[in-house]
Amino acid sequence: MGILPRVGSGARWSAGWALPGCLAALLGMAAAFAGTEAGEGGPDFAAPQGHAVEMVWTEQSPALPEIHVEGRLYRDAATGERVERYFDADGAPLDDRAVKALGISAKRWNPVRRSQPTEFAPSGKKETEARPVPALAAGEAPQMVFPPKDAAALLAEDALDAGWAKGLVRIGVADDLVPAVEVGPGGATAGEWRVLADGTRMWALTLRSLDAVGQRVRVTGLRAEPGVDLVVYPSDRLGEAWAVTEAGWSPTCFGEALTVECRVAPQVTEFTPFALDGLVYLYLDPAAASAEKAGSCNIPAACEAGWATAAMSVGGLGKVSGAAALFCTGTLIADTVAETTMPYLLTANHCVGDVASAGNLEVYWLYQSDTCDGAAGALENVPRTTGGADILTTSSCLRGTDVSLLQLRGSVPEGIPYAGWSTESIAPGRATATIHHPSGDPKCISFGAVPARVDGERLMHEDRFHAVVWNRGTTERGSSGCPLFTGDGGLIIGQLYGGYASCEAPDEADYFGRFDRSYALVQPYLDPGKLNPPDEGEGEGQPEGEGEGEGEEEEDDGCCHLFKIANPANALAALLVVAVLALGAVIPGGRP
Repeated sequence: MGILPRVGSGARWSAGWALPGCLAALLGMAAAFAGTEAGEGGPDFAAPQGHAVEMVWTEQSPALPEIHVEGRLYRDAATGERVERYFDADGAPLDDRAVKALGISAKRWNPVRRSQPTEFAPSGKKETEARPVPALAAGEAPQMVFPPKDAAALLAEDALDAGWAKGLVRIGVADDLVPAVEVGPGGATAGEWRVLADGTRMWALTLRSLDAVGQRVRVTGLRAEPGVDLVVYPSDRLGEAWAVTEAGWSPTCFGEALTVECRVAPQVTEFTPFALDGLVYLYLDPAAASAEKAGSCNIPAACEAGWATAAMSVGGLGKVSGAAALFCTGTLIADTVAETTMPYLLTANHCVGDVASAGNLEVYWLYQSDTCDGAAGALENVPRTTGGADILTTSSCLRGTDVSLLQLRGSVPEGIPYAGWSTESIAPGRATATIHHPSGDPKCISFGAVPARVDGERLMHEDRFHAVVWNRGTTERGSSGCPLFTGDGGLIIGQLYGGYASCEAPDEADYFGRFDRSYALVQPYLDPGKLNPPDEGEGEGQPEGEGEGEGEEEEDDGCCHLFKIANPANALAALLVVAVLALGAVIPGGRP
C-alpha cells in the first residue's frame, strides 16, 4: 500500500465561506490580501470633511500587475461632488504621481447608457494547447495512500450552512500534507527517481485518497526553469495530464489517484527544490448527486432553446480557499474592442475576491444537458480552463456591488460566446433571466422580474442592487456570481449576491449587484474607448443618485442588515487592508 502519512486537519468548514454576507467578505478579503488576522485594526473609512464614502474597491495596477491598490469614492453631502482617492497597503493615500505611475485612470462615475452585444471569438485562430504525455504506465509510480473521508458527515455539515445567502457550494476539503513531500536534485522524501531511455531523470509519486471523487495537490517552492517539467494526471487516465508551471494548487484530477511526475532534462544538473504540502479531497460528485441536491423547481437550461447562446457563456467556477474546495458561477463577458476577445470573467466578489483563490481558479464550460429531459455528462468530461485568473477589479457588498472582474490566464475553448452587457436603467416590472449552477448542478435557467417594491425588509439597497422575484425557477448556493440578463435582449445587467428565494419561497427576492453601478470599475477593461472628460455631463443614463427606489435614503450599515455587529466601524475598517503592494514596495511620492 505504500507510505501512510498523516494528513493534517485544516480549519473546520464554516458558514463564513458559504455565506456571501458583508462580514464574511470583509474578513476573508482582509486576511487574503493583507495576510493579517481580521480584526487587528487598520485605517477606517475617514472621509474628507463633509464627504461620505460611496464606494470602496480594489484594483490591479495596469503598469505593475503584481500590485493591487484600494480606491475610495467620496461624495459631498451638500453638493453631490465626487472625489476619488487611492491608498497603499498601509492605508496611506497615494498622490497623483503615484497613481499615474501605476497606470490607474480616473473612473467614469456619471451614469451613461452603454451596451455591448454578445460576440464570438473568430474561429480558427486558436491552436489547441498540447497536453503533456505521462512517461509512466498506470500503476508504475510508488504510492502514498490516504484513508477515505466521511462524505455523509461532510454533507450533513454542509446542510447546516444552508440559509438566506446564495453562497458557494463546498465540494471538497483541503488538508495540509504532514510531513510534506520534498523533492530536489539530491533526492526526495517519498516517491522514486529513475533514468529514462533518453537520459531524462524523472521523479514520480502517486497520491491515492480512497473514495475521492477527485484531488488537487499543492506545490510550494516551484519555479519555472528550462529543462524541468512538472506534470499531474489521474493515475488511470494518462491522456488527461496537466502541466504545473508555478507554485500553488494543481488542476483537479478526477478519481481517487493522482500521479505527479517531475522530468529533468539530461543537461540539467541543478534545479530549485519544491515540495508537495497540501491535498484537496473532493467528496461531492455533482453529476451523481444532482437529483438529490437542487430544488425541484429548477429548470434545465436546455429546456429554453432561445437562451442556448447565453447559457454557453456561463461557467462553473472551482477554487480552493482556506480549508475548502468551493464551487460557484461566473460568465465570460465581452468587451467593446472589435479586434480582440479578452478572456474576461464576471462573477461576485464573495465568489472570487482575493488573489490567492483567483490564482487557483478553474472554469468548467458546458456543464449542462443537451436536451430538456436529458442527463448532463460528468463534470470531469466538460471543457475546462485552468491556470487561475488575475483580479482586475473587485468590490464587496459593503460599499460596492459584490462584483469581481477577472482575466483568465488559460485559454477559453473555441465556440464559447462572450456575453453582452448593458448599463441601462431597469424599471420595475422589467423581465429578467439568469443562468446558473444551483448547488453545483448542471446549468439551470430562471425567469423573473424586478418588483415595484419588496415586501418586508430589503436585504440589499436598491441604489447598488437589483431585486428580482422569480416566476419560474429559482437560485441556490452555487448560483452565486451568476449573471442577471435582460429578459428581452439577453444582456448582463448584474451578478448574483444572494437572497431568500427558493423553490419553497418563490415570492421572496434575490439580489444582484447592479452592472450600471459596477460600470465605472469595469469600464477600463470592458469599454476602454469610452473616456470620461472632466467637463462631460450626465450622459443618457438615469439621473445620478436615482435607483429603483427613488427617494429612499441609504442606510448607514450598507448591506449588513442580517449581521449583528457591536461596532460596525471595526468591521468596516477590516476591508481597507485589501490592497497588496508587492513585496511591500514603496512607491516614490506615495505619501503626500
